[in-house]
Amino acid sequence: MGKRNIKLFFWVIIGGILTLYIMVFANLNLTLSLIGFFIYLAITAVKLIHHYNFSKNYEKEKIKTASKKLSTDFTDVVLNYSDPIHRDLFKCKARIDDEGKIVCVVNLDYETEFENYEDFLDFFHFADN
Repeated sequence: MGKRNIKLFFWVIIGGILTLYIMVFANLNLTLSLIGFFIYLAITAVKLIHHYNFSKNYEKEKIKTASKKLSTDFTDVVLNYSDPIHRDLFKCKARIDDEGKIVCVVNLDYETEFENYEDFLDFFHFADN
C-alpha cells in the first residue's frame, strides 16, 4: 500500500510541475494552456478515484483476513504501535469470545533506566496528576 501512495504522490507533484511548465511555455496560447491543465485535472481525478477504491478494497481484505485468522483459541498477534519500546518485546494474543468480541492480551516484561527526571516524565506520569 505504501508504494501506491508514493506513486500517487509523485504523479500529482510531477504532473503538476509538468502542467505548470507547459502553461508557462505555452503562455502565448491560452487555449493550449487550459487544455493541458484540464487534461492534468482529469488524469489526476481518475488516479485519485482509482486509489480510493483500491485502498477501500485493501482495508476490506485486511478485515476479511483477520476474521479468518481469529478464532476462539488465542492466536499470536503483533502490536502495531509501541514506540519507544520495540514491538517484539510485547507478547500479544487475541481471540474471539462467546459474544463475538475480540479479546486481546498484552504482556510486557521490560526494564529500562532513565538518566534524569525529564526523560522519565516524557514517558510516565503519576496517577494523581
